[in-house]
Amino acid sequence: MISRNRIALNWSVFSSTATGASRRAYELHKRISTDMNFVAFVTKDFSSKWMKEFPHFEFVQIGSSRSLSHRLKEGSGAFWKKLLDQHGCSLWVTDTLPVSAGIGRVRKCITVHDLRYLASRKYVSLKRYALLKMFMPSSLDRADSVIAVSDWTGEQLKTHYSVPSEKLTVIPNSVDRKLAGSSGTWCNEFDRPYLLSVGHLEKRKNFETLVRAFSTVADSWDGLLVLVGKDQGSLRSIKAIAESNGISDRLILKSSVSYEELTGLYENSEIVICPSLYEGFGITLLEGMAAGRPVIATGIPPHLEVAGNAALLIDPLEEPINGFSKGILQILNNSELAKTFVDKGFVRLKQFSWEKSAMKLETLYKYLLEE
Repeated sequence: MISRNRIALNWSVFSSTATGASRRAYELHKRISTDMNFVAFVTKDFSSKWMKEFPHFEFVQIGSSRSLSHRLKEGSGAFWKKLLDQHGCSLWVTDTLPVSAGIGRVRKCITVHDLRYLASRKYVSLKRYALLKMFMPSSLDRADSVIAVSDWTGEQLKTHYSVPSEKLTVIPNSVDRKLAGSSGTWCNEFDRPYLLSVGHLEKRKNFETLVRAFSTVADSWDGLLVLVGKDQGSLRSIKAIAESNGISDRLILKSSVSYEELTGLYENSEIVICPSLYEGFGITLLEGMAAGRPVIATGIPPHLEVAGNAALLIDPLEEPINGFSKGILQILNNSELAKTFVDKGFVRLKQFSWEKSAMKLETLYKYLLEE
């Protein structure tokens, strides 16, 4: 007899830890008590390494990949009701829309990472924009619990969708402590010092502004700018800006790196820069701090929440190109200022912990199971 006290995880959206959402799911659930009863619904391309790290989970393959046909099926309440009944689940957890009608009487929990589509239409594809606009209100209404990754995102959910406080739980992201305990043995693969920025190449990440700012610094500093992230629409414009400003040979683009290589890139950088115009949290700030690097970031609300006074914050609206170039030179030319931000970063990191966040998530799961 299968226990009805099972938690169903919709992990069909994840295939690796390459995205912030998947990394979060991995870090949180590997810290939750092994006494809890999980079944994770995945696609064929789900990471086999993940499966080995969760031997107490049952993994059920529900598709070959997240094709259009699979996504349509995944949006069906009847599809999920059948699966949840078969596997004796009383709580369904997802990071993606929709939370459909017809799933049944199981409790439903959704994590919202950001509401970027409300900030600007250009931050998502037309198809994604239509999906979010259509299904976000009903999904939030149907969910018994809504998780936000930051206080900022939580307040946005209250403001735009009137999510009641008693239904909302803020469970923040954190960072891998291996970065903070690094041995520093990874060699710099470049022949010069470099600035580092990490994130998908998309409009909201604002890499175009960073490249322009770097071009004004390049004459007085002989280092490189390294961008790490897959192209999601901005690669062409980034390359064009670099070429028009004569710095193509100073811009290094890496679309895919291993976790070990990324750690090394953080460790050996001069400054970690986070130029985003919109984020739900801002985990790259914590990664830079954990690697012992000074951080420069836009002063958007999530960055303020994450960094406090531990990063040099630039107004994203008031001459940001000039602001970033001045900030970069300030830190490059003042080792004491750089050290101050590094020291403040290590202090700030103590505010964030995967262990504490996992404990909060486990408590929420137990509450939902008991209701």
